[in-house]
Amino acid sequence: MSGPTQARLLERLARWRTSLELHQRYLALPEPLYQRVQPWPAHIRPAPWIVDHALSQLTRLEVIVQARGEDELLAEAFEMMQQLANLVGGQSLERCIPLVDATHEDPSVWAQAAVKPTSIPVLTSNIVARAAPLPSTIRLDEVERLLADARRLLTAGKGWDELADTIAGLAGRPSVDVVRAVLRARRTELIEPTPL
Repeated sequence: MSGPTQARLLERLARWRTSLELHQRYLALPEPLYQRVQPWPAHIRPAPWIVDHALSQLTRLEVIVQARGEDELLAEAFEMMQQLANLVGGQSLERCIPLVDATHEDPSVWAQAAVKPTSIPVLTSNIVARAAPLPSTIRLDEVERLLADARRLLTAGKGWDELADTIAGLAGRPSVDVVRAVLRARRTELIEPTPL
């Protein structure tokens, strides 16, 4: 490709790819470390499938741009489309995948992530004991991830009774019975007590 608009487009696509590849690394972090790894704008943490989908769409876009070769008009159209989407609010600011740069990364997060997370026992009340087979322990980072999911869903307007099924349906989450057990055990952290 040649031309200033095409060069800007290729540079933007390269920045997006770098950012999405960083996001793929961040998916493995528990919520507290994820919040610290970058100086994030306010946003909802993207699900793994969203990052994967964004990468596949970016790859398709790169193929189109490369196939069109010297088409300066196509590059200009892409640039104008992005500007219009930002101006008109084509995306919710909280539901974006923030553009990140490795130079802003907090290296102390990776040192903490390398430490094996501690395990905590799953509380076994009568309700939990009647559930399907549960693991004897669940890692702390998994509990924090489930609680972060619950907070996001409650903020988005989901009802308490819908949380376990919705969270269990997300990629990489434990069974609905395990999710229910964690939510019951940590309910006070998620729902503020109502004054009497």
